[in-house]
Amino acid sequence: MIIVLRDFFRFTHFAGYTKTDLSVSVPMIVTHRHSSVPKGLPWHVVEQLLKVPNRHTFCGKRDYAIILMLARYGVRAIQLRDLRLTDIDWKKKTVHFKACKGGKDVLAPLLPDVKQALYAYFKAGRMKAPKEYTQVFLTSGTGGSSEVGQRPLEQSTWNIVAKAFMKLNIETAPGQKRGPHAIRHAYATRLLAGR
Repeated sequence: MIIVLRDFFRFTHFAGYTKTDLSVSVPMIVTHRHSSVPKGLPWHVVEQLLKVPNRHTFCGKRDYAIILMLARYGVRAIQLRDLRLTDIDWKKKTVHFKACKGGKDVLAPLLPDVKQALYAYFKAGRMKAPKEYTQVFLTSGTGGSSEVGQRPLEQSTWNIVAKAFMKLNIETAPGQKRGPHAIRHAYATRLLAGR
């Protein structure tokens, strides 16, 4: 409302309806960015999302590992998509996420549940993929088989998380996203709340 009022007064002065610019008389209202914790998905929804993938299948093991890493590290989908086998140091128990969107590289501890999820995914068939694909996460291959046709995920990370949200069938606030960024937002909200 204040912006509209200020613009209206500028227009009346510019158009010659008033002799003085009354826009300067409209008071400024001071607001502080990030003065309160932003509203995101409740953390219990993220925990429910982790229960959606069928962890008895190759795709389910992969999807669980993706959702778990988003939840544990709060990284972007592109950082998971670009994660390489060499970015995981099993001996030092670290995982290296490359910077994106002007951010910084992140060297994080390889958490025990993440390590277990990745191991299950690798054992289920990830390592049967063609050697030229160094990405950690690949498609399931032809007909859901890990044996043939695995390739880089491209934009599938978003689809994997969106499908998990659809299967969960929960009500979210209007305009609230249901992709990897929703998990990232929930992670950040949880950190800000100090939990």
